[in-house]
Amino acid sequence: VRIVAASSASVARTGTVTIGGVSDTMTIYTTDTIPDQFDFGNAVNLTAANGANANELSSIVTLSGMTAGISTTATYSGTSWGGFSVNGGTYSNTSKTVVNGNTLRINIYGQLPENGSQTGTVTVNGISDSFVVNVAASGST
Repeated sequence: VRIVAASSASVARTGTVTIGGVSDTMTIYTTDTIPDQFDFGNAVNLTAANGANANELSSIVTLSGMTAGISTTATYSGTSWGGFSVNGGTYSNTSKTVVNGNTLRINIYGQLPENGSQTGTVTVNGISDSFVVNVAASGST
């Protein structure tokens, strides 16, 4: 039996085979593991003094648009001065398993270098957004 999956998520397709008067049915469901676009918010601008002991948090985003109960992976890339959490858990830069409805947040922290930007990016199945912390040079306002 060959059943062609639907092109949209959460659609059931059923196929039946009958051999010698005995029938059996198989149903497949398509799933969606690609979330809707999310947004961690605008960049944060710090003075050099504030960048020396930064602990900057992005907005919290809630994953939506994926099939309920189907897990996928969220990954972090960018500055080593950052990481992300799922559902308020520990911040780290290691990949994490996520499902629809989970919350994500980026934290950029530590003694950030002056006169530059630190960017943390989270990607879930090709959908990503970044959070940026800009640190001014000494003596600038």
